[in-house]
Amino acid sequence: MGADFHPPLLYSVSNSTTSNFDFLRDDFPTLYSLGTEAEFQLHHDAVAALFKLRLFGEKLVDRLFAEHQLPPLVENTQHRRLEELKRQGLLPRQVEDILQLFKRKGNVAAHQNVGSFADATILLESAYHLGKWVADAYSAMGAANPPPFLLPEPRNTAQELAQLEAEKQTLQARVVELEASLTARPELTAPARLQLQEKAQKAADNIHLSEAETRAIIDEQLRAAGWEADTQVLCYGKGTRPQKGRNLAIAEWSTEWNGEKGRADYALFAGMTLVGMVEAKRINKDVSGALVQSKRYSKGFKPTVGVELLNGAPWGDYQAPFLFSANGRQLHYQLPEKSGIWFLDGRNPINHPRPLHKWYTPEGLLALHAQDVAAAEAKLLADPFDYLRDPHGLGLRSYQIEAIEQVEATLAQHTPERRALLAMATGTGKTRTMLGLIYRLIKSDRFRRILFLVDRNVLGTQATDAFNDVYVEGFQALKDIYDLKGLEEKLPEKDTRLHVATVQSLVKRLYYSAEGVTPLPVDTYDCIIVDEAHRGYTLDKSMSDEQVDFKDQLDYLSKYRAVLDYFDAARIGLTATPALHTVEIFGLPVFRYTYRQAVIDGYLIDHEPPILLRTALNQHGIVWEAGSTPQVYNPATQSIEDLDTLADELRIEIDGFNQQVLTEPFNRTIAGELINYLDPAGPQKTLIFAANDEHADLLVLKLTEAYEQAGILVDDDAIVKITAKADKPQQLVKKFKNEQYPSIVVTVDLLTTGVDIPSICNLVFMRRVKSRILYEQMLGRATRRDDDNGKSVFRIFDAVRLYEALEKVTTMKPVVANPGQSVADLLAELPNIHSEAALQEQVEQIVAMLHRKRNKLSNAQAENVYTSTSGRTLTDFLAQVRTLPPAEAGALLSQHQAALIDASAVQSRKTRILVSTQEDVALNHERGYGGIAQRPEDYLHDFEEFVKTNQNSIEALKIICTEPQNITRAMLREVKQALDAEGFNAVQLNTAWREVKKQELGADIIAYVRTMSLGTAARPLTERVKDAIDHVRFLRNWNVHQLKFLDRVQKQLLRETILTRTDLDQEPFRSGGGFTQYNKLMGGNLDDLLHTIQEKLYPSMTAA
Repeated sequence: MGADFHPPLLYSVSNSTTSNFDFLRDDFPTLYSLGTEAEFQLHHDAVAALFKLRLFGEKLVDRLFAEHQLPPLVENTQHRRLEELKRQGLLPRQVEDILQLFKRKGNVAAHQNVGSFADATILLESAYHLGKWVADAYSAMGAANPPPFLLPEPRNTAQELAQLEAEKQTLQARVVELEASLTARPELTAPARLQLQEKAQKAADNIHLSEAETRAIIDEQLRAAGWEADTQVLCYGKGTRPQKGRNLAIAEWSTEWNGEKGRADYALFAGMTLVGMVEAKRINKDVSGALVQSKRYSKGFKPTVGVELLNGAPWGDYQAPFLFSANGRQLHYQLPEKSGIWFLDGRNPINHPRPLHKWYTPEGLLALHAQDVAAAEAKLLADPFDYLRDPHGLGLRSYQIEAIEQVEATLAQHTPERRALLAMATGTGKTRTMLGLIYRLIKSDRFRRILFLVDRNVLGTQATDAFNDVYVEGFQALKDIYDLKGLEEKLPEKDTRLHVATVQSLVKRLYYSAEGVTPLPVDTYDCIIVDEAHRGYTLDKSMSDEQVDFKDQLDYLSKYRAVLDYFDAARIGLTATPALHTVEIFGLPVFRYTYRQAVIDGYLIDHEPPILLRTALNQHGIVWEAGSTPQVYNPATQSIEDLDTLADELRIEIDGFNQQVLTEPFNRTIAGELINYLDPAGPQKTLIFAANDEHADLLVLKLTEAYEQAGILVDDDAIVKITAKADKPQQLVKKFKNEQYPSIVVTVDLLTTGVDIPSICNLVFMRRVKSRILYEQMLGRATRRDDDNGKSVFRIFDAVRLYEALEKVTTMKPVVANPGQSVADLLAELPNIHSEAALQEQVEQIVAMLHRKRNKLSNAQAENVYTSTSGRTLTDFLAQVRTLPPAEAGALLSQHQAALIDASAVQSRKTRILVSTQEDVALNHERGYGGIAQRPEDYLHDFEEFVKTNQNSIEALKIICTEPQNITRAMLREVKQALDAEGFNAVQLNTAWREVKKQELGADIIAYVRTMSLGTAARPLTERVKDAIDHVRFLRNWNVHQLKFLDRVQKQLLRETILTRTDLDQEPFRSGGGFTQYNKLMGGNLDDLLHTIQEKLYPSMTAA
């Protein structure tokens, strides 16, 4: 606006009987009366006028609830009603801004008896715009076309007051008639609701606010961020100047640059210090390009007596470093250049402007100014990583250090996106890596406050425990050095450096905060770190041009995206399986450490070739011949029904088992085969993936029956289901991890990610998974080491021909998930809610969801509700619930939980599932070498061919064959990677060798290479290691300490197959002093001893 801004022109209405609100008289008489009364009070009593306009806003919201047939809320305040309209996408942003202004100004007028003529004038015009909007959107007469708004002249008090009162009485009958008409309307259909929503939004797009109205909205936004702002009062031209102890947004500050005079729409002062300049545009003007004017204001700022500039000024020509432009419109993620608050940190010429959701607070700008990013980055470069490698602390591995280095280097590039993504396989220590990164970022002051964001309480608790308990430096945990806030803390304090929170809690605080509670400022965190970053983004969608006009963007953004975009913060993501939606948010991974790399390096456990459980049905499908009559299960009636006679054959393949067709014989047959492999009383745990909750129940039953029929006694707690519908699932997860029972668990999605149970040694797939992203997440449940129980491999049982369905490579496609909660989910949470406000909100959600289903019940569902509630219909029952306090309402809903869950499952009555009783029989089992059904002989033959073909082209392979005593760990890793790329690894080779040769060699890739290439005799690794160490033991009389060291060497060789001088400077030997200390222990001959051991393990061709 700047020099273009002028106070509103005041036109007089000459005819005292004419009102700007006459067009509302017939269809909206209450709004007409309140608007007219506000006009009457404008010159007489501004406070009274503002109070009438507050009522105008409240009555308008009443009408919106009636038009959209929304039930009254338990807490029926204007704040909660606005939140509900917003939540349901029924409150256009333009309308919300005005109604919030009415609410705040009206409350001040009502409770403090404060209000100005200028405020009343602006809000009166805004009421006119709201009136036109409501008439355009909801009037039966169609779009309104009233004359332009004219400021009314002063009225004859006595005469006008009498006329207004008389007219109000006359209109009362019309008000009653309209209310009755709205109540009597039939329930809106879904298309009708959508059409009404579209119409309301399109009408809102025709609201064209004046400059004064736009400035009033921006004033309100600035006040919400902690600035004192009032364009009409706090104005440079009216003598307003900075004051100590006040944070003022002073309007129309005089500037001059290169001979061009102008007025900054706002100059922002923290006390006497200038911190920012603002250019304000009308609400329907583009905003991104307006920063040019803010730059000019900053360069041409004319200080007055006592005004101070921030330390470091000027920055080039800028007197104020922080530059803003705004048009009052809330930021829309698809229209950023036309909305939001655009911000530029002008201190560094390479900085780029970016849109914000809300204004920086005064404290936030001062903190941003105090932050020296260049100095922080210099600290990071100078800070060694030794304390992160310390085995008494985090004990980070080399790849974890490299991951941290890559993130720090990425942040130092200062790209506009300010983001980084780490892709690290499940079980490779992502949490510890992130803990090390967080500590370094805080220690160096690279960021002021970090938000660690999770999507489940259990993940937040795990992270907080690590932050509290794990030493990061000098035998101190993070909590011992810095202020840390966990899940139970709603807000960070001034000195808080790290805050752990769930995305759900932040969405509520940011977008649905309680009345009187200011949402967190956008400057609360300057870095957000997201755990399990592949989750939570699957709802991110682009709106069509038409949808932008009437959809609430929160309906199209995932919860994670809504939180990430809200704060002005760098973002760092951490995931095992980056998907397309992850990359869109965080960019391509700056560091990647895969499962196969971790297996090669010995940090994760490999799996044997999958055991393919073959049966007649999973090989050939379930077939109903033409002329037969299939049966279906009807969930609505919980009964088996006959279909019509088939005209053609009907075949269901394995991918439809337990989803399209219920087949008890198939599940019984698989259960009978699994008991031959799984020992419920042993230390090895088993995780079975089912298709759905009902399938999980069936599997538990069939496994229990199979053990019983085989005469195997099984503890009653050994085999259980752990799904979201299980009783106290989190407690069951803890038992699964820490206690002997359960030892066999059937799950659907609850245990697919984010659960660390090292003792899981068996994975059973009873559901099809086509995406390798989800498959790899499932696989990650069993990849962790469990040395205490001797875990060396894990097994995969494939009963659904999984590998045929898997994509050949990992593609960046989202993992499909349904993040919405059902009525059953909400009811299940009621007993765990102890806050009255939270309980009230939960009750309202349940009532609202059931209210939408009240006219869609089947006869059986309606009868069920009627019986359960002692003769009430669902509508009557919900009406009763609304009248009760939250605790009583929650108790009543829980009392009738079964009937209400049944009533909510309207869609299920249309979904009938085929039922098959065709018997099944187990066939031979095969191994899936290389991910397909391949004979072990073929696998070994292919391996031999690869080795012989490449032993001269791959240098490390050549050295293994000719000079094995000179092999280094780097060479061995190179060979393993080359073989792994072709589908060959030690575990699968050992399994194939065992099946063909009936001999156990162990996971020794060097031995397999030499055997296939040179034809050397194959001996088990355990024998060769024992012989090599025994040879050294008999070379001389070693003392007890030297023999103890040789025992450690033997144990390490069984794990790693080679041991070099360099390896002794790594764990598990590093903490004992490394090579130098052990060389001294062994009399200075350790190099020769290591060479002797290697020669005995792998004799050279000459020695052989």
